[in-house]
Amino acid sequence: MPVSLSFTDALGHALTDKRIDILRQIGACGSISQAARAVGVSYKAAWQAVDTLTNLAGTPLVARAVGGAGGGGAQLTEAGHQLLAAADAMAQARGAVLARWQATPHAGPALARLAVRTSMRNQLPCVVDRLAVQGQIVCVHLRLEGDGAVGDAAGAVALAARITRESAELLGLQPGLAVLALCKATAVRVERGGRAAPA
Repeated sequence: MPVSLSFTDALGHALTDKRIDILRQIGACGSISQAARAVGVSYKAAWQAVDTLTNLAGTPLVARAVGGAGGGGAQLTEAGHQLLAAADAMAQARGAVLARWQATPHAGPALARLAVRTSMRNQLPCVVDRLAVQGQIVCVHLRLEGDGAVGDAAGAVALAARITRESAELLGLQPGLAVLALCKATAVRVERGGRAAPA
């Protein structure tokens, strides 16, 4: 019985996500470590990307060879090649749609939010303010889109989220990047911020 691939789940990530790039590099160079270097992430993050895509697609995308005279390596399975072909087709279609909508005023943010499929009602457009690395955890400090600088006298709203270092790498997080914060009601803690000192 042929395996059913879930392209919708495996390709449903934002354009900044590096998972597909990692898969593409594995196909090009036959090595996960080389793919990680080419994309600019750690070896562990590259493995996390492969595992995540495999789980989402529902079938192995990479075949690993260990040991031997060649030192092992990795190659894409037929499903991996199919997923990359689908990713290329989607990128072309997305580009054509965005090109048609580019001239529409204020279309950019709305289109970006429509690209995310989620049932969460708490969705907050934010901008990454700074990243604080704490071992293998990264605290991502965010400010609500449209507000002033975090901690200013106007009392702009600030958010913080803790994610793994590998996830931060794969998402390409950096100060100034526009993101969409998704909040579970059970995972939110609200605190009163300190007032800015008078000038």
